[in-house]
Amino acid sequence: MSSYQVPSAPSGTRFEDIEKAGLSKDNNEWVQGYGYQMWICRHNAFRADGYAGQYIFVFPDRDAVLVLTTSSSLYQPYIDLIWEYLLPVL
Repeated sequence: MSSYQVPSAPSGTRFEDIEKAGLSKDNNEWVQGYGYQMWICRHNAFRADGYAGQYIFVFPDRDAVLVLTTSSSLYQPYIDLIWEYLLPVL
């Protein structure tokens, strides 16, 4: 379920517009791909997305799980904070 199965793009973004929007696998979680009911993430992680910014992140390399709840429609900035501050100390 955590392996790449199909390509993905952020909601409202067509696949052919990903590069034009400045999105890449280096800066956006939604272009990493999709497994079986799980989104692929950077840093060898994967996640389940829920309604209104509810996430479950799984970090198999670090034997860790993170649950995140937000009430924002701007999801990528929260995920970037995880990569910048939390991942280095796991």
